[in-house]
Amino acid sequence: MEQDSKGQAKGALMKSLDNALTLLEQFTPEASAWVGRVFAESGLPGRKIAADRKNIFYTVPAAEVQRWQAASEGVVAEWVKDVTAKGYDGKKLLEEAKALMK
Repeated sequence: MEQDSKGQAKGALMKSLDNALTLLEQFTPEASAWVGRVFAESGLPGRKIAADRKNIFYTVPAAEVQRWQAASEGVVAEWVKDVTAKGYDGKKLLEEAKALMK
């Protein structure tokens, strides 16, 4: 049976969350924070070049981000449930991942 586009998107998001779990198992919070900083800082030179060229930067408005987050709550809850069923503390892992993204 073929999945509809929502099912495919849900599957892709679940795979991404599972990949994140794998990374969380391998890295300490400090290592994860370091990788995040390196990734964020690596884009700065290119952003400066783009700004110098007067390129336009688009930012997703906070209200739209909140709408996306609300729309994904069911998938996140299902991931927490699945991870918990595998013997992990899904809620704790989710909170740790969110804290690392701040």
